[in-house]
Amino acid sequence: MYVDAVGQKKLPALRTSSYDPLILAKFHFYMAIARTFTPFLTKYQTDEPVLPFISQDLTVLIKSLLKRFIRSEVLSGITPLQLVKLDSTDKAARVQLKNVDIGLGAEAVLKELQSRPNSSITELRELKFRQDCLDLMTKIIQTAV
Repeated sequence: MYVDAVGQKKLPALRTSSYDPLILAKFHFYMAIARTFTPFLTKYQTDEPVLPFISQDLTVLIKSLLKRFIRSEVLSGITPLQLVKLDSTDKAARVQLKNVDIGLGAEAVLKELQSRPNSSITELRELKFRQDCLDLMTKIIQTAV
């Protein structure tokens, strides 16, 4: 399909279709998520016998991701079993969209982009970006659990 479209020259110019004003914010968000996983992955990519500790470390990892978009009242005093049963797609348990933690770097980039004159980053576009980040974190949690 793609090869046929290229042969028929039905694709838009690459330079215009690849421009995304939020690309830096997206990169910073991905880096924040990667930094959350790095200690866990570093610890368990070894030949040492660390498997007995995986449940505790996986609980810490999942909680650190959930803290980004689940209300603190829901997470306070939660046991690992309750954590596994927690529905991360439940809208009642989530924080407001504007309060989703996307990382300091992404927040700074968003503020900088919005402060520019003639900025194309409207509040609606920012909320859509936050919703996309929330959806990604929800998918990660569903995969990990």
